[in-house]
Parts: sequence; C-alpha cells; structure tokens
Amino acid sequence: MQFGSPAGTAPFALSVLAGGGTGVGTTAAEGLAATASLARTADQHGYHRFWMSEHHAMGATSHMNNP
Repeated sequence: MQFGSPAGTAPFALSVLAGGGTGVGTTAAEGLAATASLARTADQHGYHRFWMSEHHAMGATSHMNNP
C-alpha cells in the first residue's frame, strides 16, 4: 500500500476490510485471487489500508490460521 496524503474527496483516510470468504461454488484459489484483486484495486484508488479479518476454524473463509 502507498502511504501519504488522503486521495479523493474524503477529508480523512479510508480503508478496506476484507473477509476472505470464498462463497458458495467458489474455490479457495478463486477466493484468494478475488481478495488480491480487491487489494490491488483499493491501492489504485488511494485507500489508506487494506485489512483482513481473522477467522478461526471456519470452512467458508479462504485463509487459514493455526488453531
């Protein structure tokens, strides 16, 4: 992510929160590709940060954490 002055018309820095979910009928690889695409798009549009929520032992998320 690029840091600096807020871009656009917002008087404050905006961030994106992604859950990393795969959705019904979507593979983990497709979910991760979609999340990476969202991160690139957020960066291109000047968002301040890209956050990933952390979920444990949930099959519907496309990222894993140790139990």
